[in-house]
Amino acid sequence: MAEERRTSGNSVSIDTEFGRMVVEQNLATKEELDRCVAGQVNLEAAQAQKSLAQIMVEAGVITKSQMARLNKTIEDSRGRQIPGYRLIGRLGRGAMATVFKAKQLSLDRMVAIKVLPRKLSDNAEYVEM
Repeated sequence: MAEERRTSGNSVSIDTEFGRMVVEQNLATKEELDRCVAGQVNLEAAQAQKSLAQIMVEAGVITKSQMARLNKTIEDSRGRQIPGYRLIGRLGRGAMATVFKAKQLSLDRMVAIKVLPRKLSDNAEYVEM
């Protein structure tokens, strides 16, 4: 995979996230995804690099517009990522924080995460609350 397509730590690679979304949204079957992933592995072995999205478009599995929509969704969600967690949705918002429902990836469990605004997170008094 191209270096810019990888992420570090507990984060999921963009290609992995893209493949998951394609199947979840019924744009491709698991078998079609597996075939495209195998093609990507073969390209990497030949020192060629293409994103999974590009391979799926070239194989006719998805359209360019579907690829663009999914890539935008992934980019938008990346800005709201917390390493080691996948945010599911917002549970509530108060004057001092927002609480999100998330999945803790390492333990495969659902959790609630309280996120302070940047201006409050620099103040130790608010963080202790």
